[in-house]
Amino acid sequence: MKTAFKKLPLNNFYAILNNDNNEEDYLQYLCNAYLITNIARGEECLNFCKKFIYKFKNFPSIKKQCTGIEDKEFCNYFNYWLGGELLRIGASTYNISKFIEIFGMLSSQKYIPGCTCKNNKITSSDFKKMKKYFDYAENLEGINNSEKEEFKNTHDDIYCYYIAKAVNEYNNVISNESCVNNECSFKEELDCFKEKFIRYQKSFRMKCSDIISIPCIQISKDLYHMPCPLGETVNPPSQSAADMSGQQEYGTSDNSKTLITTSASAAVGSIFTSLILYKVTDYFILVNYVCYTNIHVVNIHIKII
Repeated sequence: MKTAFKKLPLNNFYAILNNDNNEEDYLQYLCNAYLITNIARGEECLNFCKKFIYKFKNFPSIKKQCTGIEDKEFCNYFNYWLGGELLRIGASTYNISKFIEIFGMLSSQKYIPGCTCKNNKITSSDFKKMKKYFDYAENLEGINNSEKEEFKNTHDDIYCYYIAKAVNEYNNVISNESCVNNECSFKEELDCFKEKFIRYQKSFRMKCSDIISIPCIQISKDLYHMPCPLGETVNPPSQSAADMSGQQEYGTSDNSKTLITTSASAAVGSIFTSLILYKVTDYFILVNYVCYTNIHVVNIHIKII
C-alpha cells in the first residue's frame, strides 16, 4: 500500500528528498554557524540542515527524477517538505528562523529559480493543518491523473478510501466552523482542496462506484455542494484497505509517524451520518434539492452483512 502512495507525484518528491543520498558540501558550514545545537533537538536540526543544503544545491538533479509535477509547483512542494521536517523534528523557534535565513541565502543562487521561503506558513502555529490539506489536494490531483488501469489495480482500493478519508476530514472542519473566514490561516489550503475535489469528483465516483461511496463535500455547516448523489451503497472493504495508513503526516521517511488510518467502520459510519444529515436538513433545502436534480425519492435498502 505504501508503494501505491509513493507513486503519486507529491509523495514521490518527498521520498526523493528524504533518501540518504547526501554528500558533504562546503556550504554546510552555514549550519554550524547559524544553528544552536546545545538545546533540545539541536543536533537533529544540525544534521537535517546539512541534508537540506545538499538537496537545495542539487535540486536540478532531483527535479529530473520527478514526473507529473509542473515547474511552478516545485517551490511549493519544497517549502511544505521543509516545514514538515522542521515540525517533525520539533525545531526551536530560533532554529526555524535560521533555516529561513539560510533558505534566503540559497535562493539568491537560483538553485530553484524564483523560489523563496514561505516563512509566513512555516512559522505558523497552524502549519500542520496547512500541510495536511495541501497534501490532500495535491494527491487528489495525482490520483485523478492516474491511469484507469492503475487506479483499479491499486492494492486494496487504497485511493478510494484515501479520497473518502480526506473529504470526511475536510467536512469536519466545515461542520465545526473552525475555519470560516480569511483570518483562518489554512483557508487557502482548504479552498484549494475543495476546488480540486469538486473538479474531479465525477471521475472519483465512477472509479470508486463498486468500492465505496465517496462522501459529498460541504460548502457550509448545513449545506452540501450540489449536485450530490444520494443512496449510494458501500461494499464491505477488505481488512487491509480498512487499515490503510493514509499519507505520511509530515512527508517524511518510511519509519516516521503516519496519520491515523481510515477504518471500515469509519467509512460505513460516514454513510449513515450523511443519510441522517440529509434527513434532518431543513425542508426547503430538501425540496430545492429534489427540484434541482429532477429525481424521484425512492426507498433505500441497506443490507447489513
